[in-house]
Amino acid sequence: MSKKKILFLINPVAGRKNNIDYASHIEKYIDQSVFSYEVYRPVIKDEATKLLKKKAENFDIVVAVGGDGTVNEVINGCAGTQAILGIIPAGSGNGLAYSLGIPFSIKKAIELINNYQDNLQKIDLILANDRFAVNQIGFGFDAHIANLFAKTKKRGLLKYAYLSLREYFKYKNEPLSFRANGKDYHAHAFVVNFSNNSQFGNKAHIAPLADLRDGNLEISTLAHFPKILLPVILIRLFRKTLHRSRFYKSFKAQTATIPFQEDVLLNMDGEHMGLTRDLDLKVLRQELAVIA
Repeated sequence: MSKKKILFLINPVAGRKNNIDYASHIEKYIDQSVFSYEVYRPVIKDEATKLLKKKAENFDIVVAVGGDGTVNEVINGCAGTQAILGIIPAGSGNGLAYSLGIPFSIKKAIELINNYQDNLQKIDLILANDRFAVNQIGFGFDAHIANLFAKTKKRGLLKYAYLSLREYFKYKNEPLSFRANGKDYHAHAFVVNFSNNSQFGNKAHIAPLADLRDGNLEISTLAHFPKILLPVILIRLFRKTLHRSRFYKSFKAQTATIPFQEDVLLNMDGEHMGLTRDLDLKVLRQELAVIA
């Protein structure tokens, strides 16, 4: 019986802070009687996606060793192939890994991969024009922070929290127009999100009613709220009860369109992006096979 082929894509930043050598852990724990594998460390943004568009069909499983940005590069590179997604969580937010219950222990995450046939799940994807997202596409404060975070040399939750707190007190809400369920919406909100997954990462649930398997976007808006209520909003965010706030509204849709608007900045799976043309969003139900 031929061995299954795995490609491990290791974010070069992963493990740097704690001096973790992911390649040595992979060699130690992967079942080499079942799998043959390769390790690759992309250096620049989208390098992994470009590599996978050429090579993904040669592998049975592609493992993202990193956070949601690395996962996003992998799913965009594997689109149209039969490659299964694996994840070893090693990022700043790890939203998808948290939601799927993937262990943060390297050994346990690899053991999950070793027994992949018993741990396969199908989840939805968002198709945004010609790109895929698995968590959410956001506008407003989260996109603003994602843009700043991408420019910092230091990574991690503490840096993200510092930027969020610093920018919160001077951030001004901006308008966004979009269309869904045959209606036009004009939001002037703190955050607008088109979610497949309920959370940004670190168990911060921006869309508590979102479901990775229901075939819908959860479109939500968090309106401007008095600054004195920030602690209450944060508690709701981490307790997955934000939908109970009077400042929060959401509804479900299978498709949505964000028409081109000047100077609009979006956050796609934790990575910032500009809006250069109309953005058509569509949910692809149970499109992605993932080990979890």
